[in-house]
Amino acid sequence: MHLCHAAQSVLVVVDVQTGLLPAMTAAAGDQLVQNSIKLLKVADLLDIPTLVTEQYPQGLGHTVAELQAHYPEPSRVVEKRTFSALQCESFKDLFDYTGRRQAVICGMEAHVCVLQTVMGFLDMGIQPFVVSDALCSRLERHKQNALERMAAAGGVISNVESTLFEWVADSRHPKFRQILADVIR
Repeated sequence: MHLCHAAQSVLVVVDVQTGLLPAMTAAAGDQLVQNSIKLLKVADLLDIPTLVTEQYPQGLGHTVAELQAHYPEPSRVVEKRTFSALQCESFKDLFDYTGRRQAVICGMEAHVCVLQTVMGFLDMGIQPFVVSDALCSRLERHKQNALERMAAAGGVISNVESTLFEWVADSRHPKFRQILADVIR
């Protein structure tokens, strides 16, 4: 499949935590949060399962409140210590339980936990869609390097609007006008 399909997608939000976000540039962090909110809102409208990871929350804090306010129901928050979410058995089990074959990934840092999670999905035969404008790293060059590596390995590099339009697929979709008015514009 070359397009991202709502019926096959799981939204994966990686480590957008209170202790990590301040280390990003203000512009990159703000873009990450705002675009992740768009993904969360549409995932909720389209009943797309959402998994959220938190890397060592005892030290790095929990997911930022701006994102927590938009968690779809049901969402699952998974604590992890491994950089790849797929090395965390509870995350892998939750993803497998969905039976879906595409992972739409946003979060941080692109060159560490996002990169290793994407590579893990590829190893499992799951198609990862990396939402490039909903990712960040402390250094832009690290993000760019990660995007290049993920693309070379077989990850699909996308953006928020492409993802949302692919999920809806048709302007006659019953939620299209609502998504267009409330999220995209």
